[in-house]
Amino acid sequence: MDLLIVGLALLFAVNGFRQGLLVSALSFVGFLGGAALGLQIASPIATRLVVGTGQVVLAVAVVMFCAMLGQVLAVYLGNAVRQRLTWRPARVADSAGGAVTSFLAVLLVAWMVATPLASAPFPGLASAVRRSAVIHAVDGTVPASVRDLYQSLRQTVRSGDFPEVFGPLSPTQVPDVPAPDPRLASSPVVSADRPSVVKIVGVAPSCSRRIEGSGFVIAAGRVLTNAHVVAGVRRPTVQTTRGTLDAVVVLYDPDTDIAVLDVPGLTARPLRFATRQAKAGQDAIITGFPQDGPFFVGPARVRTVENIRGPNIYSTKTVVREVYAIRGTVRSGNSGGPLLATDGTVYGVIFAAALDDPQTGFVLTADQVDSDVRIGIAANRQVSTGSCD
Repeated sequence: MDLLIVGLALLFAVNGFRQGLLVSALSFVGFLGGAALGLQIASPIATRLVVGTGQVVLAVAVVMFCAMLGQVLAVYLGNAVRQRLTWRPARVADSAGGAVTSFLAVLLVAWMVATPLASAPFPGLASAVRRSAVIHAVDGTVPASVRDLYQSLRQTVRSGDFPEVFGPLSPTQVPDVPAPDPRLASSPVVSADRPSVVKIVGVAPSCSRRIEGSGFVIAAGRVLTNAHVVAGVRRPTVQTTRGTLDAVVVLYDPDTDIAVLDVPGLTARPLRFATRQAKAGQDAIITGFPQDGPFFVGPARVRTVENIRGPNIYSTKTVVREVYAIRGTVRSGNSGGPLLATDGTVYGVIFAAALDDPQTGFVLTADQVDSDVRIGIAANRQVSTGSCD
Protein backbone atom coordinates (compact mmCIF):
# COMPACT_ATOMS: atom_id res chain seq x y z
CA MET A 1 0.00 0.00 0.00
CA ASP A 2 2.80 2.44 0.85
CA LEU A 3 4.47 1.91 -2.53
CA LEU A 4 1.16 2.57 -4.27
CA ILE A 5 0.56 5.78 -2.32
CA VAL A 6 4.08 7.13 -2.93
CA GLY A 7 3.90 6.18 -6.61
CA LEU A 8 0.61 8.03 -7.05
CA ALA A 9 2.02 11.02 -5.17
CA LEU A 10 4.99 11.24 -7.56
CA LEU A 11 2.73 10.85 -10.58
CA PHE A 12 0.47 13.64 -9.39
CA ALA A 13 3.51 15.77 -8.59
CA VAL A 14 4.47 15.64 -12.28
CA ASN A 15 0.93 16.60 -13.22
CA GLY A 16 1.01 19.37 -10.62
CA PHE A 17 4.19 20.77 -12.18
CA ARG A 18 2.35 21.03 -15.48
CA GLN A 19 -0.76 22.56 -13.95
CA GLY A 20 1.03 24.97 -11.64
CA LEU A 21 0.50 26.05 -8.04
CA LEU A 22 -2.62 28.08 -8.69
CA VAL A 23 -4.55 25.28 -10.37
CA SER A 24 -3.18 22.61 -8.00
CA ALA A 25 -4.00 24.64 -4.91
CA LEU A 26 -7.51 25.42 -6.09
CA SER A 27 -7.96 21.77 -7.08
CA PHE A 28 -6.92 20.72 -3.59
CA VAL A 29 -9.18 23.26 -1.91
CA GLY A 30 -12.06 22.20 -4.12
CA PHE A 31 -11.46 18.56 -3.28
CA LEU A 32 -11.36 19.27 0.46
CA GLY A 33 -14.43 21.47 0.29
CA GLY A 34 -16.37 18.83 -1.59
CA ALA A 35 -15.17 16.13 0.79
CA ALA A 36 -16.25 18.22 3.79
CA LEU A 37 -19.72 18.50 2.28
CA GLY A 38 -19.76 14.78 1.54
CA LEU A 39 -18.82 13.94 5.12
CA GLN A 40 -21.87 15.79 6.37
CA ILE A 41 -24.30 13.91 4.14
CA ALA A 42 -22.65 10.50 3.59
CA SER A 43 -23.66 8.83 6.85
CA PRO A 44 -27.34 9.92 6.78
CA ILE A 45 -27.68 8.85 3.14
CA ALA A 46 -25.94 5.49 3.61
CA THR A 47 -27.82 4.51 6.77
CA ARG A 48 -31.19 5.33 5.21
CA LEU A 49 -30.72 3.68 1.82
CA VAL A 50 -28.76 0.47 2.44
CA VAL A 51 -27.77 -1.95 5.20
CA GLY A 52 -24.71 -4.01 6.05
CA THR A 53 -21.50 -3.66 4.07
CA GLY A 54 -23.38 -1.68 1.41
CA GLN A 55 -23.31 1.26 3.81
CA VAL A 56 -19.51 1.29 3.62
CA VAL A 57 -19.46 1.41 -0.18
CA LEU A 58 -22.18 4.04 -0.46
CA ALA A 59 -20.78 6.30 2.28
CA VAL A 60 -17.29 6.36 0.76
CA ALA A 61 -18.77 6.82 -2.74
CA VAL A 62 -20.80 9.86 -1.62
CA VAL A 63 -17.73 11.49 -0.05
CA MET A 64 -15.57 10.85 -3.12
CA PHE A 65 -18.25 12.06 -5.54
CA CYS A 66 -18.64 15.34 -3.69
CA ALA A 67 -14.87 15.72 -3.42
CA MET A 68 -14.28 15.15 -7.14
CA LEU A 69 -17.13 17.47 -8.08
CA GLY A 70 -15.57 20.21 -5.97
CA GLN A 71 -12.20 19.50 -7.56
CA VAL A 72 -13.52 19.72 -11.13
CA LEU A 73 -15.18 23.07 -10.49
CA ALA A 74 -12.06 24.43 -8.80
CA VAL A 75 -9.75 23.27 -11.62
CA TYR A 76 -11.97 24.98 -14.18
CA LEU A 77 -11.68 28.22 -12.24
CA GLY A 78 -7.91 27.80 -11.76
CA ASN A 79 -7.23 27.22 -15.46
CA ALA A 80 -9.18 30.34 -16.36
CA VAL A 81 -7.03 32.42 -14.01
CA ARG A 82 -3.69 30.79 -14.94
CA GLN A 83 -4.11 31.64 -18.59
CA ARG A 84 -3.65 35.27 -17.59
CA LEU A 85 -0.25 34.52 -15.99
CA THR A 86 2.42 35.28 -18.68
CA TRP A 87 5.58 36.35 -16.78
CA ARG A 88 8.03 33.40 -17.12
CA PRO A 89 9.66 33.51 -13.62
CA ALA A 90 6.21 33.53 -12.10
CA ARG A 91 5.18 30.53 -14.19
CA VAL A 92 8.31 28.57 -13.12
CA ALA A 93 7.59 29.24 -9.45
CA ASP A 94 3.96 28.38 -10.09
CA SER A 95 4.95 25.03 -11.62
CA ALA A 96 7.31 24.10 -8.75
CA GLY A 97 4.67 25.00 -6.21
CA GLY A 98 2.17 22.92 -8.12
CA ALA A 99 4.38 19.82 -7.90
CA VAL A 100 4.82 20.14 -4.13
CA THR A 101 1.15 20.87 -3.54
CA SER A 102 0.00 17.91 -5.63
CA PHE A 103 2.42 15.54 -3.87
CA LEU A 104 1.16 16.56 -0.42
CA ALA A 105 -2.44 16.54 -1.61
CA VAL A 106 -2.22 12.88 -2.63
CA LEU A 107 -0.87 11.95 0.80
CA LEU A 108 -3.75 13.74 2.51
CA VAL A 109 -6.34 12.25 0.16
CA ALA A 110 -4.90 8.78 0.82
CA TRP A 111 -5.34 9.41 4.56
CA MET A 112 -8.91 10.62 3.99
CA VAL A 113 -9.83 7.46 2.12
CA ALA A 114 -7.86 5.04 4.29
CA THR A 115 -8.88 6.26 7.74
CA PRO A 116 -12.53 5.12 7.57
CA LEU A 117 -11.55 1.93 5.75
CA ALA A 118 -9.36 0.94 8.71
CA SER A 119 -12.62 0.28 10.56
CA ALA A 120 -14.46 -1.34 7.64
CA PRO A 121 -15.66 -4.98 7.73
CA PHE A 122 -12.95 -6.09 5.28
CA PRO A 123 -10.09 -7.63 7.34
CA GLY A 124 -7.52 -7.67 4.52
CA LEU A 125 -8.09 -4.03 3.62
CA ALA A 126 -8.28 -2.93 7.24
CA SER A 127 -5.00 -4.72 7.98
CA ALA A 128 -3.21 -3.07 5.04
CA VAL A 129 -4.36 0.38 6.15
CA ARG A 130 -3.38 -0.17 9.78
CA ARG A 131 0.11 -1.33 8.80
CA SER A 132 0.81 1.54 6.38
CA ALA A 133 3.75 3.70 7.50
CA VAL A 134 2.65 6.52 5.17
CA ILE A 135 -0.88 6.64 6.59
CA HIS A 136 0.47 6.64 10.14
CA ALA A 137 2.88 9.48 9.30
CA VAL A 138 0.11 11.62 7.82
CA ASP A 139 -2.21 10.79 10.71
CA GLY A 140 0.36 12.18 13.13
CA THR A 141 0.18 15.60 11.47
CA VAL A 142 -3.59 15.89 11.02
CA PRO A 143 -5.30 18.26 13.52
CA ALA A 144 -7.81 16.79 15.96
CA SER A 145 -10.56 18.94 14.45
CA VAL A 146 -10.14 17.15 11.12
CA ARG A 147 -10.31 13.74 12.83
CA ASP A 148 -13.51 14.82 14.58
CA LEU A 149 -15.02 15.66 11.18
CA TYR A 150 -14.45 12.03 10.19
CA GLN A 151 -16.07 10.57 13.30
CA SER A 152 -19.55 10.08 11.79
CA LEU A 153 -18.15 8.42 8.66
CA ARG A 154 -15.99 6.09 10.75
CA GLN A 155 -19.03 5.12 12.80
CA THR A 156 -20.91 4.27 9.59
CA VAL A 157 -18.21 2.04 8.11
CA ARG A 158 -17.09 0.50 11.42
CA SER A 159 -17.27 -3.27 11.42
CA GLY A 160 -20.39 -4.39 13.30
CA ASP A 161 -21.00 -2.77 16.68
CA PHE A 162 -17.59 -3.41 18.23
CA PRO A 163 -15.65 -0.55 19.81
CA GLU A 164 -12.02 0.15 18.94
CA VAL A 165 -9.57 -1.70 21.18
CA PHE A 166 -6.22 -0.13 20.30
CA GLY A 167 -7.26 2.91 18.26
CA PRO A 168 -8.47 3.64 14.71
CA LEU A 169 -5.17 2.97 12.92
CA SER A 170 -3.34 0.64 15.30
CA PRO A 171 -2.70 -2.87 13.91
CA THR A 172 -3.53 -5.94 15.97
CA GLN A 173 -0.34 -7.48 17.33
CA VAL A 174 -0.93 -10.63 19.36
CA PRO A 175 1.07 -13.86 19.77
CA ASP A 176 0.09 -16.89 17.75
CA VAL A 177 -1.28 -19.99 19.47
CA PRO A 178 -2.56 -23.35 18.16
CA ALA A 179 -6.11 -23.52 16.85
CA PRO A 180 -8.72 -24.09 19.57
CA ASP A 181 -10.07 -27.58 20.22
CA PRO A 182 -13.42 -27.93 18.36
CA ARG A 183 -14.63 -30.45 20.96
CA LEU A 184 -15.00 -27.58 23.44
CA ALA A 185 -18.21 -26.52 21.68
CA SER A 186 -19.95 -29.66 22.98
CA SER A 187 -18.64 -29.41 26.53
CA PRO A 188 -21.24 -30.37 29.19
CA VAL A 189 -20.53 -27.14 31.11
CA VAL A 190 -22.21 -25.22 28.29
CA SER A 191 -25.53 -26.99 28.87
CA ALA A 192 -25.30 -26.26 32.57
CA ASP A 193 -24.54 -22.56 32.01
CA ARG A 194 -26.91 -22.02 29.07
CA PRO A 195 -29.93 -20.69 31.10
CA SER A 196 -27.67 -18.02 32.62
CA VAL A 197 -26.58 -16.57 29.25
CA VAL A 198 -29.11 -14.11 27.81
CA LYS A 199 -29.75 -11.97 24.76
CA ILE A 200 -30.20 -8.22 25.27
CA VAL A 201 -32.21 -6.14 22.80
CA GLY A 202 -33.10 -2.46 22.75
CA VAL A 203 -33.68 0.61 20.59
CA ALA A 204 -31.45 3.68 20.81
CA PRO A 205 -33.65 6.68 19.90
CA SER A 206 -30.68 9.05 19.50
CA CYS A 207 -29.53 7.19 16.39
CA SER A 208 -32.70 5.25 15.50
CA ARG A 209 -30.92 1.92 15.77
CA ARG A 210 -31.89 -1.47 17.11
CA ILE A 211 -29.03 -2.68 19.26
CA GLU A 212 -28.53 -6.25 20.42
CA GLY A 213 -25.91 -8.20 22.28
CA SER A 214 -25.32 -10.81 24.95
CA GLY A 215 -25.07 -10.89 28.74
CA PHE A 216 -25.03 -13.27 31.68
CA VAL A 217 -26.44 -13.51 35.17
CA ILE A 218 -24.07 -12.39 37.95
CA ALA A 219 -26.50 -12.22 40.90
CA ALA A 220 -30.21 -12.58 41.63
CA GLY A 221 -31.98 -10.34 39.11
CA ARG A 222 -28.71 -8.87 37.77
CA VAL A 223 -27.20 -9.24 34.29
CA LEU A 224 -23.73 -8.13 33.20
CA THR A 225 -23.08 -6.91 29.65
CA ASN A 226 -21.07 -4.31 27.74
CA ALA A 227 -21.85 -0.62 27.93
CA HIS A 228 -21.86 -0.39 24.12
CA VAL A 229 -24.63 -3.02 24.00
CA VAL A 230 -27.05 -0.70 25.83
CA ALA A 231 -25.58 2.68 24.81
CA GLY A 232 -28.45 5.10 24.22
CA VAL A 233 -31.05 2.42 25.03
CA ARG A 234 -33.81 3.49 27.42
CA ARG A 235 -35.81 0.28 27.79
CA PRO A 236 -33.71 -2.84 27.16
CA THR A 237 -35.29 -6.28 27.23
CA VAL A 238 -33.63 -9.53 28.25
CA GLN A 239 -34.47 -12.73 26.38
CA THR A 240 -34.04 -15.84 28.53
CA THR A 241 -34.80 -19.53 28.03
CA ARG A 242 -38.11 -18.88 29.81
CA GLY A 243 -39.21 -15.75 28.00
CA THR A 244 -38.54 -12.02 27.63
CA LEU A 245 -38.20 -9.68 30.61
CA ASP A 246 -38.00 -5.90 30.92
CA ALA A 247 -34.82 -4.46 32.40
CA VAL A 248 -33.29 -1.18 33.55
CA VAL A 249 -29.63 -0.20 33.54
CA VAL A 250 -28.30 0.43 37.06
CA LEU A 251 -24.61 0.77 36.20
CA TYR A 252 -23.11 2.24 33.02
CA ASP A 253 -19.33 2.53 32.63
CA PRO A 254 -18.34 3.63 29.09
CA ASP A 255 -14.64 3.65 30.00
CA THR A 256 -14.36 -0.01 30.97
CA ASP A 257 -17.28 -0.83 28.62
CA ILE A 258 -19.42 -2.49 31.29
CA ALA A 259 -23.11 -2.21 32.21
CA VAL A 260 -25.25 -3.96 34.81
CA LEU A 261 -28.99 -4.51 34.31
CA ASP A 262 -31.66 -4.99 36.95
CA VAL A 263 -34.06 -7.64 35.60
CA PRO A 264 -37.11 -8.23 37.84
CA GLY A 265 -38.40 -11.79 37.56
CA LEU A 266 -35.09 -13.26 36.46
CA THR A 267 -34.57 -16.63 38.16
CA ALA A 268 -31.56 -18.07 36.34
CA ARG A 269 -28.55 -19.18 38.36
CA PRO A 270 -25.69 -16.65 38.64
CA LEU A 271 -22.44 -17.68 36.99
CA ARG A 272 -19.24 -17.57 39.04
CA PHE A 273 -16.05 -15.87 37.91
CA ALA A 274 -12.89 -17.97 37.74
CA THR A 275 -10.66 -17.54 40.78
CA ARG A 276 -7.49 -17.86 38.70
CA GLN A 277 -6.50 -15.88 35.66
CA ALA A 278 -6.24 -17.77 32.38
CA LYS A 279 -2.78 -18.30 30.92
CA ALA A 280 -1.63 -18.22 27.32
CA GLY A 281 -2.57 -21.42 25.50
CA GLN A 282 -5.42 -22.39 27.81
CA ASP A 283 -8.76 -23.58 26.45
CA ALA A 284 -11.85 -21.38 26.69
CA ILE A 285 -15.41 -21.32 25.34
CA ILE A 286 -17.16 -18.44 23.53
CA THR A 287 -20.90 -18.12 24.20
CA GLY A 288 -23.53 -15.60 23.19
CA PHE A 289 -25.91 -14.55 20.44
CA PRO A 290 -23.89 -13.32 17.43
CA GLN A 291 -25.59 -11.31 14.70
CA ASP A 292 -28.93 -11.34 16.51
CA GLY A 293 -29.14 -15.10 15.99
CA PRO A 294 -29.65 -18.12 18.24
CA PHE A 295 -27.39 -19.19 21.08
CA PHE A 296 -23.89 -19.92 19.79
CA VAL A 297 -20.98 -21.84 21.28
CA GLY A 298 -17.46 -21.66 19.87
CA PRO A 299 -14.06 -22.97 20.93
CA ALA A 300 -11.32 -20.52 21.86
CA ARG A 301 -7.75 -20.44 23.06
CA VAL A 302 -6.17 -17.68 25.12
CA ARG A 303 -3.43 -15.84 23.22
CA THR A 304 -2.29 -13.48 25.97
CA VAL A 305 -3.42 -11.27 28.83
CA GLU A 306 -2.14 -7.71 29.02
CA ASN A 307 -3.01 -4.14 29.88
CA ILE A 308 -4.14 -2.46 26.67
CA ARG A 309 -4.26 1.30 26.17
CA GLY A 310 -7.04 2.46 23.87
CA PRO A 311 -10.14 4.66 23.51
CA ASN A 312 -13.33 4.33 25.55
CA ILE A 313 -16.53 3.46 23.69
CA TYR A 314 -17.07 7.10 22.66
CA SER A 315 -13.42 7.74 21.70
CA THR A 316 -13.44 10.73 24.05
CA LYS A 317 -10.57 9.60 26.29
CA THR A 318 -7.81 7.02 26.51
CA VAL A 319 -8.18 4.22 29.05
CA VAL A 320 -6.13 1.22 30.16
CA ARG A 321 -7.90 -2.13 30.56
CA GLU A 322 -6.74 -5.63 31.44
CA VAL A 323 -7.76 -7.76 28.48
CA TYR A 324 -7.46 -11.31 27.20
CA ALA A 325 -6.71 -11.67 23.51
CA ILE A 326 -8.16 -14.98 22.34
CA ARG A 327 -8.03 -17.07 19.21
CA GLY A 328 -11.58 -17.82 18.14
CA THR A 329 -14.52 -16.45 16.18
CA VAL A 330 -16.08 -13.41 17.85
CA ARG A 331 -18.84 -11.67 15.91
CA SER A 332 -21.11 -8.71 16.41
CA GLY A 333 -23.69 -9.74 19.01
CA ASN A 334 -21.21 -11.76 21.07
CA SER A 335 -20.50 -8.55 22.97
CA GLY A 336 -21.32 -8.91 26.66
CA GLY A 337 -21.31 -12.70 26.63
CA PRO A 338 -19.15 -14.73 28.99
CA LEU A 339 -15.89 -16.39 28.02
CA LEU A 340 -16.16 -19.68 29.89
CA ALA A 341 -13.40 -21.76 31.42
CA THR A 342 -13.59 -25.52 30.93
CA ASP A 343 -15.06 -25.89 34.44
CA GLY A 344 -17.98 -23.55 33.63
CA THR A 345 -16.70 -20.50 35.50
CA VAL A 346 -16.24 -17.18 33.72
CA TYR A 347 -12.84 -15.90 32.61
CA GLY A 348 -14.23 -12.56 31.51
CA VAL A 349 -16.62 -10.52 29.35
CA ILE A 350 -16.32 -10.61 25.55
CA PHE A 351 -16.30 -7.05 24.23
CA ALA A 352 -14.57 -6.75 20.84
CA ALA A 353 -12.99 -8.45 17.84
CA ALA A 354 -9.94 -7.44 15.84
CA LEU A 355 -11.03 -5.61 12.69
CA ASP A 356 -7.93 -6.77 10.82
CA ASP A 357 -7.81 -10.37 12.09
CA PRO A 358 -11.00 -12.49 11.97
CA GLN A 359 -9.49 -15.06 14.36
CA THR A 360 -8.84 -12.69 17.26
CA GLY A 361 -11.28 -11.48 19.89
CA PHE A 362 -10.89 -9.48 23.08
CA VAL A 363 -12.25 -10.16 26.56
CA LEU A 364 -12.29 -7.97 29.67
CA THR A 365 -10.78 -10.03 32.50
CA ALA A 366 -12.64 -10.89 35.69
CA ASP A 367 -10.27 -8.66 37.66
CA GLN A 368 -10.95 -5.74 35.32
CA VAL A 369 -14.74 -5.89 35.75
CA ASP A 370 -14.75 -6.83 39.44
CA SER A 371 -15.31 -3.29 40.76
CA ASP A 372 -18.19 -2.60 38.36
CA VAL A 373 -19.77 -5.96 39.21
CA ARG A 374 -19.76 -5.21 42.93
CA ILE A 375 -21.20 -1.71 42.44
CA GLY A 376 -23.79 -2.93 39.93
CA ILE A 377 -25.07 -5.70 42.20
CA ALA A 378 -25.64 -3.20 45.00
CA ALA A 379 -27.11 -0.45 42.77
CA ASN A 380 -30.88 0.09 42.83
CA ARG A 381 -31.47 3.20 40.70
CA GLN A 382 -31.74 3.52 36.95
CA VAL A 383 -28.87 5.45 35.33
CA SER A 384 -28.42 7.20 31.99
CA THR A 385 -26.93 5.22 29.13
CA GLY A 386 -25.64 8.22 27.22
CA SER A 387 -25.79 8.17 23.44
CA CYS A 388 -25.25 5.34 20.99
CA ASP A 389 -22.20 6.87 19.24
